[in-house]
Amino acid sequence: DCLLVHNLSSGINAEYGQSQKSLFKTIAKDGPSKMLKMLILAIALMGFLVTPGSAVTGDEPYKVLQFGTSASDYILFTPDMTPFQNALTVCAWIRRRQSGNYHTWFSYSTSSSGKEIEITDNGYYAYMFGSGYNLQSKYTISSGAWFHNCLSWDTSSNTFNIYINGGLVYSATKSRSLYTGGTMLFGNEQDSPGSGMDTSYDFGGEMYQLNVYDKKLDGAEIAKLASDKCFDVEEFNEVRRIRWENIVKLSRSGSVRETMENTCAIQHAVQRKSKLNETITQLNRTEVELAETITQLNTTEVELNRTETQLLTSLKEIQALNETIATLKEQAKCPLNETVTSYWDLLYSGDFFEGEITTEKLQIFQKTQEKLEYFKGTRI
Repeated sequence: DCLLVHNLSSGINAEYGQSQKSLFKTIAKDGPSKMLKMLILAIALMGFLVTPGSAVTGDEPYKVLQFGTSASDYILFTPDMTPFQNALTVCAWIRRRQSGNYHTWFSYSTSSSGKEIEITDNGYYAYMFGSGYNLQSKYTISSGAWFHNCLSWDTSSNTFNIYINGGLVYSATKSRSLYTGGTMLFGNEQDSPGSGMDTSYDFGGEMYQLNVYDKKLDGAEIAKLASDKCFDVEEFNEVRRIRWENIVKLSRSGSVRETMENTCAIQHAVQRKSKLNETITQLNRTEVELAETITQLNTTEVELNRTETQLLTSLKEIQALNETIATLKEQAKCPLNETVTSYWDLLYSGDFFEGEITTEKLQIFQKTQEKLEYFKGTRI
């Protein structure tokens, strides 16, 4: 638009007018088509983003793992722990099913530290970097009830924290980095990587939404996770490195069965349906706005065609005017008749044409015609 204004202000150019017409026709005719294609693409993408199970395929996020009560009932694997060297948070929903003090649901063991991290289901022991902490006096866990448990730590604060149901219950100083290269086990303890599992330490309970994050989640973030068993942890996907939907696909030893957390599955389906309805409403609104835009573009095309016709007419008139001016200029350069037979011949003679009428020249004119004083001070 600025270019159009600039060129019009500089002068009318027929070739430029043609290019502008072509440009606006492209916008008016092809623009709506392209916008409709973009709308279709947006609908497809929106449908993909909000369809239940699109972010995480299958029903893995809603599976609950039930562990048996023998030393062979566990999940053991060797994850890449490099992302957790300087910060880590382990969180899960736990359901305690056994009495006793040593039932362990999380264990990470390395060759340098057999009990690098270990968490029991009643707070009897929590190990961090090989040091054990008895937390029974800090909280009480009832058998059969679900509770949310988190352990967080980082090197910037040199502290690790224990949270129960979103509340901080214990803190201690730990000033080194996490050892990597170890094995992670769910459902029992380890004395060394992949060994030392014991019936006295079998978990025997239920586990849901165990995730390991590569940052030390703060109190507010952990409180959000603990606020609802059905909280959508995908909000933390940027830092959620070891994910529950992948854990439930790991190879299992012994009796580790799965059930469905139907309440959360239904709740998430309802939430996603609501989001889908909101998206459909937004797309319908966009469709209306798009239709209005297409109408405006069509109107603009009509106005552009009318303007083009007016410009072409003006260009023809200007061209004719320029031709007339050129003819007059050419005629003005033709040889003059130097023989003065009238005062008009005198005016077009070489001494007077395009010159200023002076008093002396006026005297000459007065001899021919007294009325020529009217021309005094003008140029011919």
